[in-house]
Amino acid sequence: DGSVDPDPLYGAAVVIDVATNEVRALVSYPTYDVNALDKNYAAMSKDALNYPLLNRATQAKHEPGSTVKPMLGIAGITEHVVGIHEGIECTGKLVLDGKAISRWGKCWTYKSAPADMPQLRSHHLIGGGVPHVGKYGNPDGFLVFEDALERSCNVWCETVADRLQGRVSNWYERFGLGRPTGIGLPEA
Repeated sequence: DGSVDPDPLYGAAVVIDVATNEVRALVSYPTYDVNALDKNYAAMSKDALNYPLLNRATQAKHEPGSTVKPMLGIAGITEHVVGIHEGIECTGKLVLDGKAISRWGKCWTYKSAPADMPQLRSHHLIGGGVPHVGKYGNPDGFLVFEDALERSCNVWCETVADRLQGRVSNWYERFGLGRPTGIGLPEA
């Protein structure tokens, strides 16, 4: 409608062919009109807020977000800090050693559950309004690895990361994170 978002989201996406490891597409936002590069270059190169000349797909250092959740699950199961059918309770906030951790572990779906329905806030909804039902003998609200991936559960993954006791970065390295790709473009 012509309006401008006062807080636009910036980022990048990379599409990889899993079978061949070939990069099929790279996109970075915000971008610029290459036809107006000469005209706008001076202003864009000084834009320290938006960095429109930065290729975020290859030169920006982003937190990986939910893309590391499968890696954390595989690491936790491989190192036997969580069983493949072991449930970890998700109440919408991370609890370690009996204490709620307010800095991390905030569940992205927890806040969407109605405040007047505490049973849904404690074991929150997903998709079509379905609360989590335990499986493999786990009580309701206890997620196993496959549930954690389906629900993109931060609490489950952060609990497993805590149990790995500092070995998370080693696992990320094993999966190829933190090193140049060799794509042939400048990268960070």
